[in-house]
Amino acid sequence: MSHRRSLLLCSALLVPAAACGDPAPDAGPDAGDPAADGAPGSAVALDRCAEDGVALEVAWNVDNLHPDTVAMTLLPDGTVVLASADGAVKQWSIGTSADAAPLPGGRPAYGEPLTDVGTAVRALGASADGARVLGGDAAGALRQWTVSDAGALPARSLGAAPLTAVAGVAGGGIAVADDSFGGAMRVVAPDDAGGDGGDVLQTALWGAVDASGERLIVATADGRLRALVCR
Repeated sequence: MSHRRSLLLCSALLVPAAACGDPAPDAGPDAGDPAADGAPGSAVALDRCAEDGVALEVAWNVDNLHPDTVAMTLLPDGTVVLASADGAVKQWSIGTSADAAPLPGGRPAYGEPLTDVGTAVRALGASADGARVLGGDAAGALRQWTVSDAGALPARSLGAAPLTAVAGVAGGGIAVADDSFGGAMRVVAPDDAGGDGGDVLQTALWGAVDASGERLIVATADGRLRALVCR
C-alpha cells in the first residue's frame, strides 16, 4: 500500500462520479478561508508528512451548516459528499488539486444538495459507473441519487439494521454492510431484484486523499470540512 493511502483516516472506497453544481448564493454555506500562509499549488505530496519535522496544516476550513457530520466520501473528480445527523446529504466541489479548485485561493464551492432532511445516512459511496451517489441510512435503507441532476431514486429497504458501508461494484451491483451482530456484508442489486453474497470489503468514513495526493480531506463530527496539506 502506498504512503498516501496509508494516510487515510480509515480505508476508503473511491469510485468515479461527476462534478457538483454552481456555488450557492451568499446566504449558503461559506466557501472557507484559505490558509494565511502559502498559495494554491505550494503544497507537496502527502508522502512528505511521514518525514520528521513535516506537519499537516489547514489549507481551508468551511462550515457545512449542518451539525454532526456522520459520513463522507471523496470522488476522484474532486466532489465531496457529506451526510449529517439531521439527514442532510450535501455536495462540495473541491477540485482534483488546489490548483484546480473552483474558487480563488484554492477554496471549495458549494454544490447541489442531494437532500436537506430525512433519516440520517451513515454511509456514502458511488456506483461503479459514477452515475449515482449511494447512501446507507440508519433505518437500513439503500438510498441513491443521480449525479447528473442530484435527483433522488426510490429507496430500497434492506432490513432493520442500520447500514454502515456502501460501494458500487462492477456490473451495477452495490456492496453493503450493516451493524447487525457480527456485521453483515453482501452485494445487492440497485433495485428490488435482490441478490446476496460477495466478499468482505474495507470501508470507512471521515477521510480520504484527493486525486493529486496533495490534500487530506477530512470531515469532522463538529460539522466542518477541512483540507490538510504538507508545507
